[in-house]
Amino acid sequence: MKKNIISRSEASGLSVHVALGLIALTIGAFIIAILVRGGAWSCSIASAPAAMTAETDLIRAKAPDFTLKGLSGEDISLSDFTGKVVVVSFWATWCGPCRAEIPSFVKLRDQYHDKGFEIIGISVDGDDTGEVAEFARRFKISYPIVMGTMETIKSYGPINAIPTTFIIDRKGKVHSRYLGMLSFEELESEVKDLL
Repeated sequence: MKKNIISRSEASGLSVHVALGLIALTIGAFIIAILVRGGAWSCSIASAPAAMTAETDLIRAKAPDFTLKGLSGEDISLSDFTGKVVVVSFWATWCGPCRAEIPSFVKLRDQYHDKGFEIIGISVDGDDTGEVAEFARRFKISYPIVMGTMETIKSYGPINAIPTTFIIDRKGKVHSRYLGMLSFEELESEVKDLL
């Protein structure tokens, strides 16, 4: 009868493999943490046209106005919120980081809406208003959602990945732009400074 006995050399080799595996996992977790913290946790827009990659410096410039269809078919314009601090977020229902930051957006809007703050979510899902409306209902989104157009994406470009978030001050100027998911604390800190 043969016994399953591991020799010392096999045990030593197994220990080395386990140790290397743990080191690899630790390094991988560290890299992911850096990417997430650095705002690189985002979804790419593979179908983005070449025109979207042209560099546009919007920081401290007047935010491009838009009039887009809301989920109920109503027209919503950025100029409807003149005098407010506005977060404009380009997002999609299929984007994991976009989904992850929605609770922070809802919480932020609930806390600061009565102080002159608004969020506008610009969906880049295409023309499927029904799917986006169902998503907004399921996630209890309390802020206006509009359906994005290529013209709007170009005017705020380059937008090669989502979420891409713009924070607009009370004068209608772009205060800052972020690529990737933002935490509640990051958003709140900047919004409070502008209110």
